[in-house]
Amino acid sequence: MKHLVAGTAGHIDHGKTVLVKALTGIDTDRLPEEKRRGISIALGYAWLDLPDGTRVGLVDVPGHERFVRTMVAGAAGVDFVILVVAADDSVMPQTREHLAILRLLGLEHGLVALTKTDLVDPELTEVVEAEVRDAVAGTFLAHAPLVPVSGITGQGIDQLRQAIAQVAARVPERQAGSAARVPIDRSFSIAGHGTVVTGTVVSGSLALGEEVDILPKGRRARIRGLQWHGQSVETVSAGQRAAINLAGIKHEELRRGDVVCTRGLFEPTSMVDGRVMLDASVPRPLRHGASVCFHLGTSEVSGRLALLDSPDLKPGDTAWGQVRLAEPVVARRGDHFILRTTGGDATLGGGQVLDAHPLKHRRRRLDAAIALETLAAGGLAAAIAHELHKAAAPLRLSTLTRQLGESAPHLQAACTGTIRLVPAGDDAWAYDHELLARASDRATQALAAHHAAKPLLDTGLTPAELATSIDPARGLTDDVVSAILDALVADGRLRRAGGTYALASHRVEFSEQQAAIREAILQACEASPFAPPTAGDLQRTLRFPPAEIAAVHEALLHSGELVDGEVCGFHPRAVADAWRQLERHLEEKGPITISGFRELLGTTRRYALGLMHHFDDEGRIVRDGDHRRLP
Repeated sequence: MKHLVAGTAGHIDHGKTVLVKALTGIDTDRLPEEKRRGISIALGYAWLDLPDGTRVGLVDVPGHERFVRTMVAGAAGVDFVILVVAADDSVMPQTREHLAILRLLGLEHGLVALTKTDLVDPELTEVVEAEVRDAVAGTFLAHAPLVPVSGITGQGIDQLRQAIAQVAARVPERQAGSAARVPIDRSFSIAGHGTVVTGTVVSGSLALGEEVDILPKGRRARIRGLQWHGQSVETVSAGQRAAINLAGIKHEELRRGDVVCTRGLFEPTSMVDGRVMLDASVPRPLRHGASVCFHLGTSEVSGRLALLDSPDLKPGDTAWGQVRLAEPVVARRGDHFILRTTGGDATLGGGQVLDAHPLKHRRRRLDAAIALETLAAGGLAAAIAHELHKAAAPLRLSTLTRQLGESAPHLQAACTGTIRLVPAGDDAWAYDHELLARASDRATQALAAHHAAKPLLDTGLTPAELATSIDPARGLTDDVVSAILDALVADGRLRRAGGTYALASHRVEFSEQQAAIREAILQACEASPFAPPTAGDLQRTLRFPPAEIAAVHEALLHSGELVDGEVCGFHPRAVADAWRQLERHLEEKGPITISGFRELLGTTRRYALGLMHHFDDEGRIVRDGDHRRLP
């Protein structure tokens, strides 16, 4: 079954509630005051089943100018609209204001019901039809069906149902795969059941027994009951009106504007960046820093508008802006919002959220405006890249879910091309080519300084040593640092060298003197194979600058031309000879101690210990107490 939500709109006393009752048999005016005064004050709800199996939830909104904020709360989340205009009254102020709000909320589908046709003659009906067509010209209702009806006599009701079915067939059903949000429009208590909230599921789905977040309250609750149009169900999905029975919270703690959300996937915000439009009917420009009333979903909070690319916003124009809010709201990329005057007496305009967790911008930040323009033209991958750019560092997947209000699978699917995830799984880190470029610059600078200080070393720095340069804050895990370094190797900027990373361009080149020092060191070590000279010995006995001797000796140890024996460097031929003697002894006579090994080679304990540790590290022997044996 296809699920959609439609909303009524229009001036007070134009017959919206009567029309809904004629369509569905449900009277949406439930409050005694509404019955007494004959006007809608609160949001009303009904439903309509269409011949093709589509069920349309109907949200009946009040038309009085004092209740426009209630109308906005009801209109947020509808899939299409029925604009109601009375034939005996024609287009009125709230007709125009409601139409402007619907345009600002991004609605693209709807129809017009011309009500109370039983009260006027056909000629006047034709005149009003023309006036309505003029009013909706240039809007999403410009070519919408217009159906004359009477909620009292029933004239045209069947034709209206047919028109609703035609519009509903064109409206795409919302996708239920993303994170769930249900902006609360009512909270009450039912004896024996406890707290019940109602609202439209604007995204995702919720299931019986599921734990949910109530934001921006920061509370948790459990779903112990779900109803959809009076029927108990196991799940509710995007596009459905839902009543949710919550355990663990009192209804007095909740209010219109709070949101029932999938656990852990949303974070309240006090600022949003986006595209802002000022309605053409507003009499004067909106200045930078203007106070506004911000409506998003069913929430209503005060705020200030910061314009990023112009000093003011003229009627009918659009701009990039940031709305700074006095209280937190639950916003997501793509949400539409309405801006009204702080007194709540007029609609100013609205816009669309592009960044729900922006950085605070200084005045006239053209770079921020350009970034938003890029963000508006891209999809989820662009939003991820934008978050990484703001952080100037890799971000955990769990952080991105809260920043973007997206489930982990959706984010993982979007991390392709220039965005990479390491390691796989929900605890992954995301980074992009910009971060890779910064990491490359930092790693290159650190390695260039290392190679300049030790030009004779073929090796570079370890991942732990490079991590302090790539990530000075040390917030990254080792696997992320290694993944970034490996990406730089794959790109040809670094190379691996003996457990370290070095610049791909770095090559060891000995000067004529350094080459002579190299030969002298190798000869001296080979001449005394099991008691070679230490670095200090070499500096005292060789007739070369001590610093040069130390640098060449270190280079020979790193390159493997000398084997590190802890206190000295052994010539590789000496190491091979020592191993032949040790292996023969172990095979013929069994385990050996350090003292026995020292006597075998005819050397001192410190040299024997250095060689034995070398063989330990290579896994050629196994330690068993004070003895060594073959594995």
